[in-house]
Amino acid sequence: MPRRNQLILIFHGSLLMLISMMVESPGMLYALHHGTDDLIRQYLRQAHSVLMVTAVWMIATAMTLPFLQFAGKFVPMIAWSLVITAYSFMLAIAVFIVGLWRYHPDPIQFPHQIDQLKALPPIFYWINISLLVVSGVTSLLAGGLLVRGSYNAMHESILEQIH
Repeated sequence: MPRRNQLILIFHGSLLMLISMMVESPGMLYALHHGTDDLIRQYLRQAHSVLMVTAVWMIATAMTLPFLQFAGKFVPMIAWSLVITAYSFMLAIAVFIVGLWRYHPDPIQFPHQIDQLKALPPIFYWINISLLVVSGVTSLLAGGLLVRGSYNAMHESILEQIH
């Protein structure tokens, strides 16, 4: 069971790295022709960074799964919560960038991300916020399970290992 979940995390983490690099490629071309305060440029950079860090988290978690101690049902929960975290965040960023690209709110008038999001049509706001909530809850679940599994492994009795 852990091996399959390791492979799931490695596959999706690698795929996410590839997607992250693909996001950065047009982002670099876009950056050549726009200022550093351009909203789309900032969010392409944010998308690249967060997706890359999430991919590394997924691959690192895959490598640590055999060392963690918990009931078998929690291993797939970690794997799939990280996969859901990654893809829901990727979709949230995509929705936001499409909204910025289509409606391009003024960064001076709307200096904060939430203001920029509220300046878009409500459908963009609600889809983006919903996806961010899903991403946040599933990453919190994965993080909590990792803490629990590592805590259990640290406090495992030597006698339990012998039996």
